Amino acid sequence: MEQIVFPVPNICEFLTQESKLRVYYTTERDEQGSKINDFFLRSEDLFNEMIWQKKLRAQPILYWCSRNMSFWSSISFNLAVLVNLLVAFFYPLEGIGGGKLPVSQHTFKLF
Repeated sequence: MEQIVFPVPNICEFLTQESKLRVYYTTERDEQGSKINDFFLRSEDLFNEMIWQKKLRAQPILYWCSRNMSFWSSISFNLAVLVNLLVAFFYPLEGIGGGKLPVSQHTFKLF
């Protein structure tokens, strides 16, 4: 195995931990030299992300929100599950107990 060493530009400090892990776990490793080729194919997306992160750090409130994006995603998912459970358990469905569903007064024409 050959080790390749190259300088790391200063902008790389803006690369997020999620992106580093995504590159580490999804890089192709099948054949000799495929890691470098796959990395360079992803480099434009990574560079754009680093520029975006640099712009976000200039605005502290947006940077804080974006840094905790997985936290916000988890909160929104759990809140959606909670709302759905509340609706499922406490929505008044009349007629279900008697075996009859209420008939809609609306008629629809298909053609």
